[in-house]
Amino acid sequence: MGDYIVMGIVGILVLVMSVLPKTVYNGITYTFSMHKYGIRKIQRYRTTTDTLANCIIGVLVVFSIFYCFIPFYSVVYTILFILSYLCLLAQVNRVTSKKTQQVARTVILLNNIFAGISFLGALGFMNGHMADGVINQFMLDFHAHKVFGILYLLQNRTWMYWLFQGILFLFPLFIMWSHFKYMRLENSVKAVYFVTYKNTRKSALRALHPASQDICSLMSPENQMSASQPLAFPWAHYILYHGPLSFHYDIHRIDPVLS
Repeated sequence: MGDYIVMGIVGILVLVMSVLPKTVYNGITYTFSMHKYGIRKIQRYRTTTDTLANCIIGVLVVFSIFYCFIPFYSVVYTILFILSYLCLLAQVNRVTSKKTQQVARTVILLNNIFAGISFLGALGFMNGHMADGVINQFMLDFHAHKVFGILYLLQNRTWMYWLFQGILFLFPLFIMWSHFKYMRLENSVKAVYFVTYKNTRKSALRALHPASQDICSLMSPENQMSASQPLAFPWAHYILYHGPLSFHYDIHRIDPVLS
């Protein structure tokens, strides 16, 4: 019953954090955006990197490996998660401040939903904390020097719970700080128009295929071609009009590059 209460509280917080006034978001941005701390230029490669985000990601990787040796590691993870979320929210508000209100609110809502689901999943609120007892047994076996034998690793699954729980801890934090780093360096949000774009079909095609301009032109009603017109892709023309077994067809006639 307690897990459902926590899930309900997190759901309410996701909605509340998505409809806050702009002044509250600006205050979060001023406090947790880190401004330009840690951003440095690498003259040798003519690029810019975020040393602060890289160091924090390194610390989180170490935490995700040795978390079981830290007393009350769930509380420590909660604190790390909240701070990471606030830093991400600060950058999201900063980057989307020049976008329309619809785009800004949508991006903030999606980030909040991701953070809420990741938090509940990482701390085991969605599966009844089934990993906690197994990890405690793994720690008892570790102190008893049982985990260093090859037979233990082959016959016992407690170490797998420790490994997968570490991955669950690291996955959302790594994503949040990688996006934090991207927004600080690029002043943009990854896939900011993936949901808010007016024509999702064309945006998806542009992301999936380098020749998507031709695909979009084929799919648009105003550019529908008659059967007598050649297709944009010579190989498609070859297959549709002559079949894959028509080897007598001269492909050089439709592909000037091959001629």
